[in-house]
Amino acid sequence: MQIRKTEIAAIIMAAGESRRMNTPKQLLNWEGISLIEHILAIVRSSKIESIIVVLGSNADLVRPVLGSYQDVTVIINHDWQKGLGSSIQKGIDSLPNNIQGVMIVLSDQPFINSDLIDLMIDHFNESSAPIIAPRVNGIQSNPVLFRGDMFADLKRIEGDRGAKQLLAQYPVEWIEWRDEKLVIDIDSQEDYQKAISSLHV
Repeated sequence: MQIRKTEIAAIIMAAGESRRMNTPKQLLNWEGISLIEHILAIVRSSKIESIIVVLGSNADLVRPVLGSYQDVTVIINHDWQKGLGSSIQKGIDSLPNNIQGVMIVLSDQPFINSDLIDLMIDHFNESSAPIIAPRVNGIQSNPVLFRGDMFADLKRIEGDRGAKQLLAQYPVEWIEWRDEKLVIDIDSQEDYQKAISSLHV
């Protein structure tokens, strides 16, 4: 039997100001490469078909790091001050026409991995759920995968809450994920040091 191939895109959110870091967190060192390149490496090694990176604040510093990735589309959100919702809108507007689902990936969540991404895509192919998301000990985490009929809703998101509001409005197929490090994100120097110390635990 031929396996159905689904066109899934990833939109990597990397437009934030990193206000609490005092330095662009996308460029933080993560095992010898920048954090944004680490996230890219994970996504590129998965079943994701298309990758869009949304930059905003500090785009002039971050974009040169991405210049060698020919398979990655980089777009600039000049309205990044309006919050995460505006970056999601820009990403959705940039999707190729053949895309059937989109995965929202955060650039400050270093412990995502390609096994999780692939498992989410497998669930996408096997179910009709509009949203697929991981959960760690009952806590919703990221990335989150949305079916194509959710794109209009994603484009209506405003402010900094991102897509969380949609998870409260629509049915979600949860993937129970055991690695507690998945919920770690980096918003401050303290977060960064904790994340680094968790690397080989």
